[in-house]
Amino acid sequence: MADSEDRFAHKRKILILGLENFVDEEHRVRIWELGERVEAVVQAAGIAVIRDNDFWSDAGARVSTNIFKGKPGVYISWRSSEAMVEKIEEPVLARDATHPDIARLHKVSLAMERALVRIVHASGFATHRFSNDDGTHTKVLDVEAGDRGDGRVLPLSLDLELMEFTELVALVNGLAIAELAGLDPEQLAEEPWDLLREHFHAELVRTCRTLTDQDWQHCAELSGKVVHLARTYGGESEDATDYEIFAHLLLRVGTRPEFPLTDPARLLRAFLDELPYPIEEAGRRTDRLYDDLHDPMGNLAWARRVEHLFPSSADLDEYREWQRLWNRALDDRPKWIRQMDLSRQGRLPPP
Repeated sequence: MADSEDRFAHKRKILILGLENFVDEEHRVRIWELGERVEAVVQAAGIAVIRDNDFWSDAGARVSTNIFKGKPGVYISWRSSEAMVEKIEEPVLARDATHPDIARLHKVSLAMERALVRIVHASGFATHRFSNDDGTHTKVLDVEAGDRGDGRVLPLSLDLELMEFTELVALVNGLAIAELAGLDPEQLAEEPWDLLREHFHAELVRTCRTLTDQDWQHCAELSGKVVHLARTYGGESEDATDYEIFAHLLLRVGTRPEFPLTDPARLLRAFLDELPYPIEEAGRRTDRLYDDLHDPMGNLAWARRVEHLFPSSADLDEYREWQRLWNRALDDRPKWIRQMDLSRQGRLPPP
């Protein structure tokens, strides 16, 4: 950001509009310096930076500094080329929202904005995405100054989805459970905890073959942490997600009992612990087995994918007995339920 142009232009605004409308001088300097660092990062990535006073022709990134009191900070966005915008003038005037040129411009703009976010994340910056009457904006956070994005604990969903595994590990490492307990529960409930759990585990599966022994132990701790946070603040209940993740990890890297995430005996025990009562009691509830086991047996599909890895044990014997009882419960279903189940599988028309 050229000091002789951009800072001078800001100082003129202050003189014209009055000092009371702007943040204090220390804050202004911090915003300008942050803007200069972000601009340098974007340019180093080979992307042209377009300033507000530049002649508009080619596409590029905009790194804007706002020193007004309302929403001060540094913002990044993508500015489409003049030629691409000219292509949509007629469809826009004709209110043809389905025109391919409009769709193309939106897709390109979204892809480039996501690329900009990835670039600043890779350089150690954080971002906060929010919407207001003027549209959707991406703010680069001044983390060193304690800027957490209007008090948010997690990035918004779009930013979170763009984070790679190393970034997610750093994010989860920084979440202090004791500190969270002291924050406003209504604010915490609005954060994307369920998405954090889902994306963390998806990235874990994607990168699992590159992990060291030390990484595996640490990832097990972080996995437990994101599950706890999703259930505490996101309201996520027990479901098949954990079994799916464990199964994918086992199928990708094989059995490693020394680590919790790749211990098939642990997965088997977790499956058995979700069943509603001991196996001895199941034999006395034959008339209720289908209803009682319908939900927990939703995890059986994932267990079956890795059951060849389960070690011989009393748990494995119990698992096989539960399978036998469940198969019998399926056979004993009322005829109309069997027909509906087959219909959902596309194998039979409904009665």
